[in-house]
Amino acid sequence: MGIPFSSKHIYHITDTAPDKRAQGKIDGAYSFHRGRFGISNAGYSFLPASDTVDIGITLSEMILNSQRPEQLIIAVNCAPADKKEGTVDNVRNDFFCARLKDNVFVSGTSNGYEFSYVRDQIVDLFRLTVTNKLKSQFRSLEILPEYTLRFADSFRRYVSRWKGDLAPVKDIDLVVRPTPSLTHVHEVDNFQNVKLFPSQQDLTMLRANDGKSVRFSFGDTSIETNSRPNVRDPEYPATVAATLFAAKKGNNVLALRSSSRRFGGDTNVPMIATIRDEPAKTEPNYRPPIVGAPVWLAPTA
Repeated sequence: MGIPFSSKHIYHITDTAPDKRAQGKIDGAYSFHRGRFGISNAGYSFLPASDTVDIGITLSEMILNSQRPEQLIIAVNCAPADKKEGTVDNVRNDFFCARLKDNVFVSGTSNGYEFSYVRDQIVDLFRLTVTNKLKSQFRSLEILPEYTLRFADSFRRYVSRWKGDLAPVKDIDLVVRPTPSLTHVHEVDNFQNVKLFPSQQDLTMLRANDGKSVRFSFGDTSIETNSRPNVRDPEYPATVAATLFAAKKGNNVLALRSSSRRFGGDTNVPMIATIRDEPAKTEPNYRPPIVGAPVWLAPTA
């Protein structure tokens, strides 16, 4: 059923980690429903993430992968308690299902920034009206895998709409937040290099200071966390350069390009790194932040 594709991949991006038993159960659920629906040509990956900023950026990165298959089927899940006073029968915010450009189908929570980093790619958005039908605490196992696969299939998506399981969302702005306007951490890679999601103002400033020195500092919590103010690290120096290895060994560089891309007018993702021998075994000249931490940038006076 549905449009035939020669290659597919399923991603489950979630904060349900490092719970190995939960991951194993979710992996099994996808195997079960792939068998039910006759999906035999799809790979599968379980990707842990820390919060909705991390989930949203991970989602964007998988879609922008230069070696991605023709169809992507993606589940996103970050489900903290919705109300301070609690809810009856585990009922929480509904899941949403989005059809994106380029044969991408995304289903899951929209409790923060899960869909924000791909917002301009959304073609159709639906609310899943049966999200809480099982009154389940573990909806990412008992609901999300099945309906993620259902939504990605054109015939099953038609049936779900006919049954009323999918309700069209007319105003996407009511469901999907814009990306944060403050420069923040896009990724911290295995070498502790820090990729940035820059504001337009900071990006303009960095370009104007190509070849010059700038200062940077990180906050200690994600921009998603409002429980306490961000504490800024000491400021560190870096040389702005077009590419990563333009700086001398032992120095910090702020490269205007990296291996990552993002959606928007300028798809480049800048990166901060310390150029050093054996980067996998040595520490950079700064304290590595967490994904989503705010980043302050300024020219060196």
